[in-house]
Amino acid sequence: MTIAEMIKKTRVDNHLTQEEYANKFGVSRQTVSSWENEKSIPDLQLIITICNTYNLSLDSLLNADHNYVDKIDMTKKIVRISKKILLLICIIICSYVAFFGFWKIHATNKNESFTDSVSELGFTLNNGIYMKADVDTVYELPNQKLPFMKFEFNVQQITAQYKNETISCNLILNYDNHKYFFNVDYGLDDTVKGWITENGKIKYNKSETNDHLTSSEHRSDIEDILHTMVEYYNTAYSLELK
Repeated sequence: MTIAEMIKKTRVDNHLTQEEYANKFGVSRQTVSSWENEKSIPDLQLIITICNTYNLSLDSLLNADHNYVDKIDMTKKIVRISKKILLLICIIICSYVAFFGFWKIHATNKNESFTDSVSELGFTLNNGIYMKADVDTVYELPNQKLPFMKFEFNVQQITAQYKNETISCNLILNYDNHKYFFNVDYGLDDTVKGWITENGKIKYNKSETNDHLTSSEHRSDIEDILHTMVEYYNTAYSLELK
């Protein structure tokens, strides 16, 4: 006898309507109808209650209704898997929240440090760019915030425009792999490239050691500007050299 047959038999044998049977076990009439038509099944605790009420053997009933036992086993497996999945989701969410909190603190400190540093250096915000004018040179730093979930700015560089009566040039400097790399653009399409070591020594690319700019009287001024750019870069981006 299946569970559905048992429910219908106990109801009919005791001359109960589906409504009365439902009230007896604290469910709705539709639920009883669904049980009898095998559209759903009661949970194990309710089956135990029904068996105790009508003096039926639970073991015999379960042995006869293999489908119900299989459903119980499947339900247990689903519950176990669901718990594992839920635990994994909780771990992922907690890890993300913790990482986001750590990043948020870092981003706040990084942004505040950058803003405070450029202000202390004498830069002022002008048209979305931090600028500082010094005699023939204007230094510029980008106005930016730390990108979402990143620990460094997208653009870490400093630029300068140097201009006097005889020459005009643009300088760009950034830092990578323990060196400061720079470009000096001047004239129509002339460029001088090189790097600066962490101890301040300026090196030019071999092909440009005889360049007009590096061999002219402006070389000293350009190199002074490059050293100043290194100083500003280190302060603005909190670069600590080892």
